[in-house]
Amino acid sequence: MEKVDSLINHPGIISVFSVVVILMLLLDLGVFNKKSHTVTNKEAIAWSLVWITLSMAFSGVIYYYMGIEKFSQFQSAYWIEKALSVDNLFVFILVFGFFNVPKENHHKVLFWGIIGALVLRAIFIFSGVGLIKLTYLPEMEVLGYMVKINVVMTLFGIFLIYAGIKSWFAEDDDDAEKDFNTSPGARVV
Repeated sequence: MEKVDSLINHPGIISVFSVVVILMLLLDLGVFNKKSHTVTNKEAIAWSLVWITLSMAFSGVIYYYMGIEKFSQFQSAYWIEKALSVDNLFVFILVFGFFNVPKENHHKVLFWGIIGALVLRAIFIFSGVGLIKLTYLPEMEVLGYMVKINVVMTLFGIFLIYAGIKSWFAEDDDDAEKDFNTSPGARVV
């Protein structure tokens, strides 16, 4: 297992994996689906099967080199993410319907949405990690334990508790009566 760990943590393997993922994205978004068109159910199912098959082949590589535990972890994470991504479909349908996006433009909008999400996630993750690393207070004793408190994480936690309490006691608003056309987000878009 030590040999496998050193292989997986090798910068060359990480680089190759990253290049393969980027190539797959470029193929999917820039070659196979370059032109705007209405995606049929048959086409959507076919592409879904292609990407699921590639993922399962990759999980086979994980099983072969890393064993059943890592394979199981990958499978669990993959199928949980796959299930969670289904709710995005409903959001897309609602957003496309709300803004009357023609069906032939759905792929183009999703293309730029995916690229934007990847770029913004990378920015937020790396800047967030950097900010968290910078905001640790010096180690101190609290209730007889030595702790390192992070200012950003503490403020975020307090905000989450506040938001949870506020939503708990909030009165039910009927969203059907609200006009979202006048909301700040809709005006910006």
